Amino acid sequence: MLEEVYAAYDDPSYVHPDPLEHVLLCENMHDAEVTGLIASSFAYGRVQAILSVTSRILDRMDRRPFEYLSNSGRSDMAHDFSDLKYRFTTGEETVNFLVGVKMALEEYGSLRDCFESFASKGGGTYAEAALSFSERIRSYSGTGRTSLLPVSGSDSPCKRLMLFLRWMVRKDNVDPGWWEGLDRSRLIVPLDTHMMSIGRGLGLTGRKNASMKTAMEITASFARFCPEDPVKYDFCLTRSGIRGDDFMGEFREKWIGNGKKSEIS
Repeated sequence: MLEEVYAAYDDPSYVHPDPLEHVLLCENMHDAEVTGLIASSFAYGRVQAILSVTSRILDRMDRRPFEYLSNSGRSDMAHDFSDLKYRFTTGEETVNFLVGVKMALEEYGSLRDCFESFASKGGGTYAEAALSFSERIRSYSGTGRTSLLPVSGSDSPCKRLMLFLRWMVRKDNVDPGWWEGLDRSRLIVPLDTHMMSIGRGLGLTGRKNASMKTAMEITASFARFCPEDPVKYDFCLTRSGIRGDDFMGEFREKWIGNGKKSEIS
């Protein structure tokens, strides 16, 4: 069943509306990873609002975010983004975030190398490496706070950061996979309300709270079917829900109707 849904939705024509479409327009890794981190970090709220704020930021960078950050200081960013407000994210937080990204690029050369410096230190999932990556970028922004990156020590599923890693590490007809050579099996599903509902409906988790433990439990359930790439099922399952397709109804009719057991309610 999972493979059928994956095959049906592994198609770039299903991407819109999704902040991923900004990443798919990029022509090189440096622009793609910066665009991806911006787009995923603002990925909360209504999807049209997410697309709009991401477009506003990238337009102010002339759609060359790596070049913009390389040639801009904090004062330049403050001039360009201090007036930008998106829901509970202020312009100041956006500037702090962009300064952190700029400094990471200056030290490591790329966000990929920054992330890999933490990912290479251990096995298991990318949970610890992702939070270390986030904390490193946050540390570069000085004392300024930003709501755009997760903080270590919480049990948040870090949905936006895991979404960014999915885009960068995985490669198929939807995910661009600009970070070649990183291990897809260590990814964690970006846990949002759609995936939480589907995960509980399919019996992939018995947990009721959207936490990192829940995200890892759903990922482990997917790994039973595709251990080398468990997060491959994220886009296809959540996209069907976002589009309003009756995936769960079809599942009940096709699988439960044929006498196959499921924990679906």
